[in-house]
Amino acid sequence: MVESDKDVGRWINNLNSASTKRIYAEGLLKFAEYTQQSPKEIIQSFLSSKKQAEDALTDFIYSLKEKDITPKSVHNHLVAVKSWLRHNDIEIKRKINCGNIKTSPKTEDESVPSQEELNRILKYADLRGKTAISLISFSGLRPSSAISIRLKDIPDLSMVNNDIKFEKTPAQIKVRSQYSKNSKPYFTFMSSEGCEFLQEYLRYRAKLGETLTGESTLLSYSQKSKLHSFSRKGFSKLIKRTFERSGYTGRPYVLRSYFDTGILNSGIQFVYQQFFMGHSGSMESIYTVNKNLPQSQIEEMRQLFKDKVEPKLESISAKSRSEVDNLKAQIEQLKEELKQSNAKHEATDKEVLRFMTESKARAESKPVLEAMSPTTKEQIISELIAEAKKRIKEQQR
Repeated sequence: MVESDKDVGRWINNLNSASTKRIYAEGLLKFAEYTQQSPKEIIQSFLSSKKQAEDALTDFIYSLKEKDITPKSVHNHLVAVKSWLRHNDIEIKRKINCGNIKTSPKTEDESVPSQEELNRILKYADLRGKTAISLISFSGLRPSSAISIRLKDIPDLSMVNNDIKFEKTPAQIKVRSQYSKNSKPYFTFMSSEGCEFLQEYLRYRAKLGETLTGESTLLSYSQKSKLHSFSRKGFSKLIKRTFERSGYTGRPYVLRSYFDTGILNSGIQFVYQQFFMGHSGSMESIYTVNKNLPQSQIEEMRQLFKDKVEPKLESISAKSRSEVDNLKAQIEQLKEELKQSNAKHEATDKEVLRFMTESKARAESKPVLEAMSPTTKEQIISELIAEAKKRIKEQQR
């Protein structure tokens, strides 16, 4: 109903960020459902009887408060309706109480997960879930930005013949202006641990037959679908399900607080903290005006992120990470030794096969064998083959 109205579309397109457009559209839709009116009929109701229409809006806000919706969300619904009315030259002077928007009852008792807790959460997530969690907890992206990321927004990601790998880690992730809360472009980095999850997830999609390009969304709608991008609601549900399975209680957005806490404890300059979180600041202004930063400065920021921020974000302890790295090195060494052993055995097998062939040929060429019965002849050849097998065992010792 809302999306089909051309004037509503005009109103939405005139808003700034993608996040604002989504929030305002949802707010107007909820009010339209509550009054059982179309957006145009809402305007007519305010024009015909402003007092009655304002009463309906006041009742609507009260109904939201009764549903235990946070004051800030209630306020967003009110602001959305007011914006639609202003678009149609209607101003509301009545003050409607939404509650204390500076507090959030749902977050007052909510604690940021520890690195060990995040490790447990990730164990209950599938590949797509690990990627979604990584985008917030290891990069600090807002959910509305995370669902908009395309593979072309990750310049360090290499895709050649579906051979997917990261050329550098931590990997840079660019957030385009239309998907940034303040409508300004910025970038952050994805930790090395997060890059492992992203790489595994993309390789899985490629293995299923999906052709990945720069325009492909980082998060597919489902494991089987290749045609739909993720919605904000679907993104949140995915993380909530993982939280429930792991036994963790909290909102998906708390993962952004996890990232924020990590960079705060890392001790990096405040200007970088602001920039990586997508907040307005001096660094964001420089990046917006110049459209980019010198590659040398980006590499300095990458190294700073790797040295200072990553240790505060990784979901397992440094000791565990070291043990994992050592195990990986041992596995690679064993693979190389096995490869060399197989090559040696392959050469030995070829040598023995040649010996057996030559022995059989010599036996069959002897004149004396011509006078022997087939049974006797076969016995002699078998003895030669047994001698060859004995050589195999001696060379393999």
